[in-house]
Amino acid sequence: MRRYHVVHIATSGEFLTPLVASQLFDHAEVQATLPGEDRPRSVSAWLFEPMRRHVERTARRKLRELRQRCPHVDIQLVGGMGRWGNWPALPTARWLRRRLGSDPVVYHCRGEFSVDAAAELRRDFPDDAIVLDVRGAWPYEVLLAHGATTVEEASAEARDHFERALANLRRCVAQADAVTTVSANLRAWLIDAARAPEETAVVPCCVTATVDDARREELRKSWGVTTERIYVYLGTTSSQSQGLKELVMPFLRASQQVAPDVRALLLTPDLDAMRGLAVEGGLDPSRTMIMHVPQAEVRHVLTAADAGLLLRPPLFMNRWSQPTKLGEYLASGLPVVVEEGTGDVPSMVENAGAGLTVHIGGAETRVDQEARRVYEWVQEHGREARNQARKLAERDMLWRSVSPVVRDLYRRALERRPAGGGHSQRITQRMTSNASASGLPMVTPRNLAHPSRNSRFE
Repeated sequence: MRRYHVVHIATSGEFLTPLVASQLFDHAEVQATLPGEDRPRSVSAWLFEPMRRHVERTARRKLRELRQRCPHVDIQLVGGMGRWGNWPALPTARWLRRRLGSDPVVYHCRGEFSVDAAAELRRDFPDDAIVLDVRGAWPYEVLLAHGATTVEEASAEARDHFERALANLRRCVAQADAVTTVSANLRAWLIDAARAPEETAVVPCCVTATVDDARREELRKSWGVTTERIYVYLGTTSSQSQGLKELVMPFLRASQQVAPDVRALLLTPDLDAMRGLAVEGGLDPSRTMIMHVPQAEVRHVLTAADAGLLLRPPLFMNRWSQPTKLGEYLASGLPVVVEEGTGDVPSMVENAGAGLTVHIGGAETRVDQEARRVYEWVQEHGREARNQARKLAERDMLWRSVSPVVRDLYRRALERRPAGGGHSQRITQRMTSNASASGLPMVTPRNLAHPSRNSRFE
């Protein structure tokens, strides 16, 4: 395989979110340290952001944390000013690229909003390759932001934004040398709707390592828990796709009614909102724990529970998703209780003996039956399911486990580029041209009329 560098590209403040730390930066650190003949010469992360991030206290603190967390990854903030066409972002990126030398670079673009920067760089370094990493069906995110879940029910304005987002996705797929995504279902949709290549790879939302039960009893004791069963929900309260009102709260309420030894653990940064939902959902306050813990502690706290809840409504994005919390649950030895229709997760966990599929669907009589069935299953199979959960994570959901797929993807992307093509003299011309140095016309979520970039697929 040709010697190469890897540059991860992210935009729109994603580096500030907790999930991106595990899904981009931890992955990059594994890529930089995992041995092998196909190991990249270096791994970097370039964050195309507004120039103000250089002085924002939160952003500077986050960059320090990420650099400490991933010491083998060169993390660079590439600032630009929107009113000046994002200048000087592109000249800065060209300078960073020149520092990497003559070996080709694989630009691993997190979502379609990172592709334009990579495409501009590839014009000057034609043997570089672009890998598009699609984390979710963004056009349907746009629909959901407009209050619609299908194209048919959407307003004319929402359909227009949907079509624009889909056209942009197709444009980015066409520019990429290879495509990867997080689930088999989403891969099929990308091939069908976005014209992605048949060889599109599936790399799930992984974690760095599994977690043993060393702190399980200590944590349970601190909560006053002995033999009780703890069902945990991990996540925010802001996303409609999480199913908190429709599925999670009804299931937890029914579970507490079915058995006196069931406790609910709600791990969230949105404490006040979650407390309100718990009261509205009728949960027993004496058997409900609502807490926020530092991201680094989440995986240890999860080991103290007995089942992780992944109960989501049948929205399009949930049919295609592969949530980050799935890997976090499994790596901490948590069997997963998953709603039917959540991508290929039900078959994955059931085939491995690491979880149970339920079908709640909002029916009160059905949720009572399912709550009883889950309780009996956890009582009978919980201990073995915990072992199987970790085994499944070790096999399929650790960054080191999927590295052969990722490195093969990079190899195929590089093979599509003209080896030895050399560096165009246009880079010198552009650096000396005020007109060229003034613009990086990147497409952004704001251009596509969506109020948030935080993906609901994580």
